[in-house]
Amino acid sequence: MAVWILSGIKSRLNAILQMVVVAAMNIPEFFLVPDLLLWGRLNACLHFCLF
Repeated sequence: MAVWILSGIKSRLNAILQMVVVAAMNIPEFFLVPDLLLWGRLNACLHFCLF
């Protein structure tokens, strides 16, 4: 993905795919291990604000 970012080819698709990957990592954390997250379930709200 780093090479894709640096190449600049289809950057909009790249940005969308990055958001999907981050969401895919955060959704299981939210349901399976919220106690291990720094701010618990509030992390989801913070990540949503980044989008």
